[in-house]
Amino acid sequence: MNVLMRTRAAWLIAVIMTCGGGGGGCMFIKPIRPGLPQGARLTQESGAVLSYTPREAGTIYLRDPADDVILAKLPAWPGQRLDVDAQANVVTFDGRAVTTAAQLRGDRNYQIFFAPAAGGGYVYRPSGS
Repeated sequence: MNVLMRTRAAWLIAVIMTCGGGGGGCMFIKPIRPGLPQGARLTQESGAVLSYTPREAGTIYLRDPADDVILAKLPAWPGQRLDVDAQANVVTFDGRAVTTAAQLRGDRNYQIFFAPAAGGGYVYRPSGS
C-alpha cells in the first residue's frame, strides 16, 4: 500500500471509530470560530443596527466576520441589552458605552453570539454592578 492509500485508510478508520461504526447518524461538528467557545450560538447577523437581550446568564460576543475578529466580549445577566449602531460606531451595553477592538463600519455585517454560562447559569457578579 502506498502512503496515500495508508493515509486514506487511517482517516476512514478514525471516522468509523468516531461515529461508532454502526451508521447511526454520525454528525460532523464544524470547527468553532476563533475566539468563540464551544456552544456559542449565533443570535443575530445584520448590517448597521443590531440588538440582543439574553434570557439567561452567559457571555455575549460581538464579531466582525469580514475580519474574523471578536470586537467585544461581555458577561451578561438576563435582561441586559447590547445595542450596536455600526453606522455611528457606537456600541452600548445596558446603556453604557463599550470599547470595541476595532472601529465599526456601516457598510459591514456584524454578528452577535451568545454562550450560556457554565454550571447552570451562575455568573459571578460583584456588588455594585
